[in-house]
Amino acid sequence: GLAAGGICHALLAALGLSVIITEFPQLLQSIRILGAIYLTYLAYDALKSALQTQQNAMSNMQNEPVKSASGANKRWINLFFNGFLIELSNPKTIIFFLSFMPQFASDNSTTSMFLLSALIPITAIPADLLAIFAGTFIARQVQPHYWLVRATNLTVAAVLFSIAILILFS
Repeated sequence: GLAAGGICHALLAALGLSVIITEFPQLLQSIRILGAIYLTYLAYDALKSALQTQQNAMSNMQNEPVKSASGANKRWINLFFNGFLIELSNPKTIIFFLSFMPQFASDNSTTSMFLLSALIPITAIPADLLAIFAGTFIARQVQPHYWLVRATNLTVAAVLFSIAILILFS
């Protein structure tokens, strides 16, 4: 999902979206504001999880139904689309592809710009997979310790909200 979102950014960069952004700086400001709102939503979600009572959290974990094969497929599809939307709406990625990548396409060719830009998400796949597997392992180790889960969620909420504020006021 992350790679697919990155490929979409590569395509938009190759089609000259950065030229449109330079002509309409209000559009870039709108993207920054939307990115900050999205990060604030993610911070709120992490805060909500952190403030959930221990009894509710344990109850939710124990009451999860066993997934069938079709349920597992739906879960993978949801994970794919979550990754896709996260990458597509990532303000850092948007700004990177709009402002940084165009300077490396010397011949202003759409094809060369797309191929050059597509290298970024394709080469990121191994690092993304490593982060996913490591994150899953760490989450399984942390999950039995409610206080650690709560502290992690509070930290994530604080960091995401801080980044949103920095995006708005930088």
